[in-house]
Amino acid sequence: MSNHSIAAYAKCQAALIVAAIIIIGLPYPSAGEVRINSNVLLNDGNQAFLKSDYKKAFTLLKKACDLGNNDACRQIQPDGTTYDEHDYYLWRAFHKVRNKEYDEAIKLDTLAIKLRPKGTGYISRAETYCASKQYDKALSDANNYINNEGIQGYVLRAYVYYRKGDSANAIKDLHKVGKIGKTQEYVSANRDSLGIIFKELDDIYK
Repeated sequence: MSNHSIAAYAKCQAALIVAAIIIIGLPYPSAGEVRINSNVLLNDGNQAFLKSDYKKAFTLLKKACDLGNNDACRQIQPDGTTYDEHDYYLWRAFHKVRNKEYDEAIKLDTLAIKLRPKGTGYISRAETYCASKQYDKALSDANNYINNEGIQGYVLRAYVYYRKGDSANAIKDLHKVGKIGKTQEYVSANRDSLGIIFKELDDIYK
């Protein structure tokens, strides 16, 4: 979604709010009042994020975006992509890991898992645990992902074993996914972090 599309989406949301106000007979706020209110929500959302209240931060930023605040929209729709609450947490977790704020990243990953227990939150959190050398917790997440997603979970677990330095078990899990040295079919069908992980491991072990 382009910046133009984001702005159009925000204007549409603002128009719906105005229509609702007219229908129920409430006083119509001026453009200035709407702008001030959205800026207050934006500021409160940013403050909540700094205090690690990530759920509150998303809720406030979403409200500000719905009122037409482009700065808020850019925070919950990075690169013009519309993110739901689950994806917002994973996106924020990714940047926390890059800054080596592992505890905060794990909090965000956990929120994503609670929202979507069969989503990709386990991949993100397992990678975070690996980055912080908490390999047993990473293996636990990989096993949970195996229970949820089956064969794809073995890619994640192989990655964890590899990061842990356990090449033997990494190779065993790779064999459960597919023959080492023939990754193209798997990678083509899984154009995500697991596909990247599998190709990386395959290049090492083939």
